[in-house]
Amino acid sequence: MQKQKFKAFKVKDNSPPSYVGPKFYRFFHNVRSRGGRPFMVEYDPSDAERAQVLFDHRVRYHSILSSGLIVDEGRNLLPGWRVPLKAELAKGAEVSYEFAPAGFASERVRDVIEEFDPGLHVFFPIDLTLPDGTIQRWYQMLWSDDFFGQSVPILDYEANGTKVEMMNGKPYYHNPAWASSMALEPYTFGYIDPTYTRGLNLLGTDNLDNAEVISGPLAVRLEEMNVTLPKNATLVAMGVAR
Repeated sequence: MQKQKFKAFKVKDNSPPSYVGPKFYRFFHNVRSRGGRPFMVEYDPSDAERAQVLFDHRVRYHSILSSGLIVDEGRNLLPGWRVPLKAELAKGAEVSYEFAPAGFASERVRDVIEEFDPGLHVFFPIDLTLPDGTIQRWYQMLWSDDFFGQSVPILDYEANGTKVEMMNGKPYYHNPAWASSMALEPYTFGYIDPTYTRGLNLLGTDNLDNAEVISGPLAVRLEEMNVTLPKNATLVAMGVAR
């Protein structure tokens, strides 16, 4: 299958010649390299209650809908979350880009994501104070397994050659080494579970350190818009398992 060419984005596509199917691209931000920390914020202590909800792993990735803490049944932000969360840029981080791992996006990136996946994602506003005192409006995407009625790991463990063990009656999935932001061989062509995509163009998961995966068409549109990514961010091609 012919590989998509990108001019502005750093892309690694190690797909085998035999692969035929849709391409997705996962963010890989190399924490071993120098410069350009990923987008990181420090939330205002006066807003500790909402920040604590975001730091609750069970809510953040698995029960945004069922918890009733952030959105209603129609995936609309509850009134308390429509007010921008105040935050400051973490020391050593930088924001010379518009879309970053962990689902941080500028307003126009959020708009195009909603164009591609209307009504499927939740973004809440952040008013980010920069070191010079400037305040920028950002949005953070929220992703949860219960958006789609079941918990399905994004990675196809059989196709990726990794193990699944039963622990306390539940499956425990071993992530492949390349899924880590500390990976020594991070550009491996991995496979997504086909039941997970469901026609989506943006996937969020805690099975990958850098969290987000975008479809080929969405990646092309973002590049056409001249959207900037973090300095050390690379889009690594993935396929969909058969």
